[in-house]
Amino acid sequence: MPTDVHTAFERLVTHDFDQASLEDVKTVALGLWYQDFIPDFTQLPVTNLQSQLRAGYLVDRLLRYNCVSDERKKTLFANVTALKTHLKPAVSTKPNVEPLAKNWGLDQDLKRLAKELLPYQTRHYQR
Repeated sequence: MPTDVHTAFERLVTHDFDQASLEDVKTVALGLWYQDFIPDFTQLPVTNLQSQLRAGYLVDRLLRYNCVSDERKKTLFANVTALKTHLKPAVSTKPNVEPLAKNWGLDQDLKRLAKELLPYQTRHYQR
C-alpha cells in the first residue's frame, strides 16, 4: 500500500535528510507534481525551526521541475516564499550541500535522491 503523501511529508520534514527514504521523497514529489498535494506549512510545529526549514526546502526543490503546471507552481512558490520570509533563515556555510539547501539554512540536502526521481519527472508519467 502506498504511503499517504501527508505522512511521507511529515516524516521527511521531522527527520534529518540523511535518513530520508526514496519512497517518502517519491511519494511527496508525485503528490506535488501530479496529485494536487499542497503542504500546509501552518501545521508544522512552530517550536521546530528545522522542520519548517526542511519543509520549505523540500517543496522549493521539488517545484523546480517542469512537470509542475505553471498555475500550481505559482501558488506553491507563493506559499514557500511566504514561509521563507517569515523564517528568515541564515545561510548555511556547510560544504558539499547544494546552494538551495544552504539558502534555507540547512546543513543537509536531498541531492543524493534527485537522480532516482528522473523517471517521474515528465508530463507523460503514468502511475
